[in-house]
Amino acid sequence: MDDPRLEKKYSRSTQKGEVFIYGAYAVMFGFYIYVLRTRGFSKNRFLAVATIVLFLLCTVHLGLLLVSTELFNESYEATVVGSKSRPSLTAFNLNRITNVVYVTSNIIADTIFIFRCYAIWDFRWKIILIPVLATLGVAGLGYFDSGTSLRISSSMFDLSILMSLFTTFMLMGLTAGRIWWLAHKARQVGGRKMTSQYYTICSMILESGALYCAGGITFIILSLNQNISEVVATNGAILGQLVGVAPTIIAVRVGLGRSVESVDSFVTSARSRMRRIKPTADTAYAIEPQILHLKPESDPGEMKVEYV
Repeated sequence: MDDPRLEKKYSRSTQKGEVFIYGAYAVMFGFYIYVLRTRGFSKNRFLAVATIVLFLLCTVHLGLLLVSTELFNESYEATVVGSKSRPSLTAFNLNRITNVVYVTSNIIADTIFIFRCYAIWDFRWKIILIPVLATLGVAGLGYFDSGTSLRISSSMFDLSILMSLFTTFMLMGLTAGRIWWLAHKARQVGGRKMTSQYYTICSMILESGALYCAGGITFIILSLNQNISEVVATNGAILGQLVGVAPTIIAVRVGLGRSVESVDSFVTSARSRMRRIKPTADTAYAIEPQILHLKPESDPGEMKVEYV
């Protein structure tokens, strides 16, 4: 982008978008911490630790993004007034560190997706072999791009994000397909009422990483646009927060016991829905015994009631 004013405009928009998504992310993470405190930390310890580390990295990413874009904005303002000022070495270094933080966050997020896919496929390691190799490739490309040059060049970084999306797409297909198959088996066992299409679709979307995949595709499309800021295209802006949101949703569902693990997950969910919709047959209602003493019509006294 050649227009410094547009560069500054896109940078400001990026800052606002990142802060907005981080705010929603922070609320969700706070709820997850509450779930851990009330339901215990012993179960799914790996998932809990990975989710907490991921949130810390996304917080660091936000701070680095705000500072680095502000430094670049200063150079844009100097260009507007006629100065030939270039972004400082500090700005380039911060941009590179921001890339490293994003790549690390991306690897942790992919690891969480792989772990969920591994668990839902009954811990079959062959299922996750290709996604694991692809994640290692993403790490190699991302770290290589961040460490080879101080010059802003988004081609290698875009390739890293593209490979990450490919990995997420594979995991999304494996996880969503498995959830659909488990729902199908649950319907065969317990009938149509055992699983609702709404519950199945929501589980497929929330537990497969589809939200992050959609955000990544949007990021790639925007980065191919020649009018977008190069700073926005090279530091994982906004996507650096989405990479934490999707795994945290999975962690919350697991913590609440609403994640899909097997056919039994649909059976348990169906039973809980039935309890909410209508009372069970053995519901007891307290009835207080009474003895009525009836008197003839000629007796002017009132009817006497005694409670047993």
